[in-house]
Amino acid sequence: ASLSLSLSLSLMGQKVSKRLRAKKKEIEGSANANAMAQIIENDDPWREPVDRALNRLQELNITFLAFDFDQTLIRIHTSGAWRQSAEGLSSEVRPMFRTMLPAALDRGMYVGIVTFSPQVDMIRTVLEIVVGQDRAQYIPIRGGMSGGVGMGFLGNNNNKNTTTNNNSNKNYSSNSNYNHNNLNLSSNHAWVYHGVGTHQGKQAHMASCVEELEQRQEGLEINKTSTLLIDDDDKNIRTALQEGVRAVWLNPRKPKQVIKDIINLI
Repeated sequence: ASLSLSLSLSLMGQKVSKRLRAKKKEIEGSANANAMAQIIENDDPWREPVDRALNRLQELNITFLAFDFDQTLIRIHTSGAWRQSAEGLSSEVRPMFRTMLPAALDRGMYVGIVTFSPQVDMIRTVLEIVVGQDRAQYIPIRGGMSGGVGMGFLGNNNNKNTTTNNNSNKNYSSNSNYNHNNLNLSSNHAWVYHGVGTHQGKQAHMASCVEELEQRQEGLEINKTSTLLIDDDDKNIRTALQEGVRAVWLNPRKPKQVIKDIINLI
């Protein structure tokens, strides 16, 4: 009996010891992972210039960053017809924006994707890969071509149960009378814009992103002067500037220059 008891206690001690070693290894692995993430962040060559750019935007009270997708956020042009994996497309995201998007969101700024590409779901998945699902859920996406009155385009709405404030003036239309009711969700992924502002360029796309962001956060106000469009199409840039929206052109041949241009904004 004494021998049996001794064996039982010995086996019990081995099991406890094994669990403790496994727990220690788990803790050490977690610590190593956190340390590695910190090393990667500290070694990011874009961290310092991106921080300077975001500091400048906050000095100018710019709170909403609207990014074009093809040849802006990513290095290539998909022509709205990417047939490969989202993982493959995510590898084309410019390194500087891999740093800027999460950094901007972590500062409490707002980010939207405004594109003529209809592949909204693909872009959503790319964002989830690049910035993580927790952050990507806060990035509205508007895709599709501009048109006339009643212009429809594709988008995502992560907050379909919110109500709008009919008396709010967001200064996103040509007569400074942007009404929340000008943007109506017609289906899960289709938005129709009936606003009186210009339908040229990315103006309606940006206005719709603002609508979604303001629905999500009561009291949030985003207007033209607190918005920055980043786009490789100079026509979209010209339209934005003519409409009173801040904008910076990304030259696909010299993409890094856009960070310097943001830092030098006046």
